[in-house]
Amino acid sequence: MTNIRDVKRSDLNHLAPIFVNAYSSDQTGEEWTIQTALPVLQYWYDRSPNDMRILAENENQKITGAFFADIKPWWDGPRMIDGELFVDSNQQSKGIGSILLRTLLNRARENYQATYFETITFMPESIHPLKWYMDIGFEKVDNLTVINGNIEQTLKKLKA
Repeated sequence: MTNIRDVKRSDLNHLAPIFVNAYSSDQTGEEWTIQTALPVLQYWYDRSPNDMRILAENENQKITGAFFADIKPWWDGPRMIDGELFVDSNQQSKGIGSILLRTLLNRARENYQATYFETITFMPESIHPLKWYMDIGFEKVDNLTVINGNIEQTLKKLKA
């Protein structure tokens, strides 16, 4: 059985190793540590409305995952945006991510009248989590592209 409750600031230290586990380098190519995860979780805790940060606990009250998201006004109404949804890799495929997602989608709809959730995921279409999102009805947006740039290189090119 999975219990969902709001995240408290004191939960962040317990969430950091779960975040690191969920985003391990063999899954994402990223090199997370507890020391780098904790500021990200603190950022999301401070950024997210109180009712848009939740966690999942098992029957033994062990935290198994969490979801933080934000609400943004947009031309067609409020949208649930960005966010961090993560489940301990040892607990994945047990429906925890679906419960977390369903809970926040309902809160966004009921509390903010949000009609869309937009986020970024970095996996190929055939691999979790993008495949999971697409399986439950999300679509890739063809006219948007995620980009990033190295600041030093960009500044050098801007000076040229």
